[in-house]
Amino acid sequence: MFNNNEISYINNSFIAESIPKHPFLVSPLNRSAQRIIGIPNDNAVPAFKMMESQNFKPNGLVDIIDAGPCLDCKLNEIKTIKNNQSVKIKSFGLPEKAIQRSYFKYRSKRI
Repeated sequence: MFNNNEISYINNSFIAESIPKHPFLVSPLNRSAQRIIGIPNDNAVPAFKMMESQNFKPNGLVDIIDAGPCLDCKLNEIKTIKNNQSVKIKSFGLPEKAIQRSYFKYRSKRI
């Protein structure tokens, strides 16, 4: 049987179908359920810490699947991007490549 993360790789339309049509009320939930809203699941803590190390911060929203925190960060404040550098390298007899990089795509082309 698949878990929600595995299903989302196959077909993520179930996420849109899961979104409530009206605001979700927290007050009817029992206290133990209320306490975990916005807290990362134990299995998600390593990913949460990695994202925090890249300057991502909780934005006050919660995930529709597990009620864990949603994180965001301005693109130019993400450590990996902020500390990125371009360098020229010397060819060692390998075919040279022209590389096009953007924040969302990485492509290299043999020339």
